Amino acid sequence: MGIRLDVLSCLQRRSTIPTVRSSTTRVLRQAYVARLSVILPSPEHPLLHWSWMPRSKARRACFGLLVTAVSLSCAESNVIQVGENDIVSLRVSPDSSNVPIGFVVTMQALPLDETGALISGIEISWQSGNAAVATVDADGNVTGLAVGTAEITASAAGISASGTVAVDLPPEVAVDRDSIGFTIVAGGADSTPDTVMITNVGVFPLVSLVVDSIAYGAGASDWIVAVLGGSSAPATLAVNPMTTGITAAGDYSATVWISGENAVNSPESILVTLHVDAATPASVVLNAGDAQTTGVSAAIAVAPSVLVTDVFGNRAAGVSVTFAITEGGGSLTDATAETDVSGVAQVGSWTLGTSVGANAMSATVAGLTPVTFTA
Repeated sequence: MGIRLDVLSCLQRRSTIPTVRSSTTRVLRQAYVARLSVILPSPEHPLLHWSWMPRSKARRACFGLLVTAVSLSCAESNVIQVGENDIVSLRVSPDSSNVPIGFVVTMQALPLDETGALISGIEISWQSGNAAVATVDADGNVTGLAVGTAEITASAAGISASGTVAVDLPPEVAVDRDSIGFTIVAGGADSTPDTVMITNVGVFPLVSLVVDSIAYGAGASDWIVAVLGGSSAPATLAVNPMTTGITAAGDYSATVWISGENAVNSPESILVTLHVDAATPASVVLNAGDAQTTGVSAAIAVAPSVLVTDVFGNRAAGVSVTFAITEGGGSLTDATAETDVSGVAQVGSWTLGTSVGANAMSATVAGLTPVTFTA
């Protein structure tokens, strides 16, 4: 049960609307009766409601209505208890709404008396007309469950009102590819930027798109810049490699996380990989097979090999090495070889000459000083 304090004021001056003179004083100029309803569901939480009625229906009249934060000043006033029996209509707000699957929207029920004044402290019951699509709890919180519509009904004192809730697919981040890759040379120029298209495969709009974060794998960090071309889908994500400071050959990775408001799969990830090759060969050195001893016309036990590196010490793969006999005669097999992933190139075999004495073989990389093996 609530309490409503009705204060009626009949003013004679002709004006079509009330005029507010200050934040604490309301002066009414209207050939009607104005009623201020002070609704007291509890002493701590009063509610104020203004409404208008023809003068013929007024039960009290007064002039010079003054309302302040602490007092009511008027010629006469009525204190009336109100409750369920005073409800003449019920409104549901909002009367229609949209909610994604898995999300909640709150509806309110507003019990009104014959003047349109809100009556507080009334118990409201709620019911969903299609619980498979949306459910509603005792506080009017509606949860979307499946695509469709549901009528949500509020009831009080035998009076009902309804609102409609439409449920549809929430936004979902989609990418035209989930990974992109770059290849550079150690210490070289940045690679050309690449892009990923961000779209929405849900029904509700995909908005507030941001690059949530970038997580780097081992070895290097801060080597990409990711920028979205817009804050709502569709949008283009531009990924710019900033790799000039990376001098160690190898493979690197980073994960770009894209977030969108209410997206069911937010954040979504895009894997970015970077392969760094060794720079131009800068050094060739003996690796294995030097200074061996064997009989004339015999093959040495360990096939000679060389190690090729760049200026940063990275082992250079795919570099052509030419082996050639420079002293003592004999023969080679597979005299031209390429370095493997570890930067090593090896001759097939080396058979020494037919005379006792020193034998020698060179290994040459274009642009570098040859190295010599002896046996």
